[in-house]
Amino acid sequence: MNYNSKNEFERLSTSSYFKRVDETHPLELWLGVDRQGQKAIRFLGDFTPVAMVGTKSITIKQFLVDDKKCIQFSLADPESAELFYKFVDDLIDSSRIGANQLGGYHFVTYRFARWKKMFITKTDVLPEESIMGLIGELYFLLSYMIPTYGQHKAVESWSAPDPSIKDFSVDNTWFEIKTVGAKSAVVKINSLQQLDSTNVGNLVVFRLEKMSPSFYGEKLNDIVLKISKTIESPEDDDLFHTKLLLAGYTYNEKYDEYVYNIKEMTVYCVDEKFPVLRSDTLKSAVQNVQYDLLIDQLEKYIKIKGK
Repeated sequence: MNYNSKNEFERLSTSSYFKRVDETHPLELWLGVDRQGQKAIRFLGDFTPVAMVGTKSITIKQFLVDDKKCIQFSLADPESAELFYKFVDDLIDSSRIGANQLGGYHFVTYRFARWKKMFITKTDVLPEESIMGLIGELYFLLSYMIPTYGQHKAVESWSAPDPSIKDFSVDNTWFEIKTVGAKSAVVKINSLQQLDSTNVGNLVVFRLEKMSPSFYGEKLNDIVLKISKTIESPEDDDLFHTKLLLAGYTYNEKYDEYVYNIKEMTVYCVDEKFPVLRSDTLKSAVQNVQYDLLIDQLEKYIKIKGK
């Protein structure tokens, strides 16, 4: 059963009161409210403290509690509460297996380092078209690229910061991801480079239907968290979050208002027969090419069609 720290914190309103998470948990973790009235999680144990830097949302303190060493993570920004709960839940659940009290400090600090970039605050949210596009790319990264090519190669192949080139380039092939509405008749190609290549590649089209916030569908924040939990290497996780930042994404609860049902995913083979504009057929004076492809005219190039 997954831990629900939100419910636990709602029961803990007394300042400076902390309650142990679970007597059977391998780590001595405590939830409570610190002296500043902030929700917090503590790890108590015997360890050698190292310098830790928090964020604007999360403050870190290290001190003694009843002769035990303590590291405490406190929620400094109430607007980041939902993300803080997710961090606490992950810390508690992920340490149930494979962690022990002796190495608990290392585990806790390592886990926070994995989450730290998620707590970078940014008030603006991406436009809905960009939200849909990022959901398509990340869903493909999670469901196909990572299982097929492995975490390192998949993350490295993602070109999120640069919309003028293919979304994924790996080995001798590539994948361009397009996300459209459930009833869209066209796919927009935003640059010549997106489909033009001497190598055979793939055009992947997701059809998304926007749903109400209460629908159990795909949300941008959730997909980001799923991928981050899947990636085992800290270096690959850092690269993933760096690319997210360059793509204009940081965690924001407003993204949870944008919920989609993936109605269909279609993969097209882009070879020499596929209807695409190519640089070697255009005059040099032609620049910044954008064009539409009629989806119903692409059926003979379908490789995979499903959800």
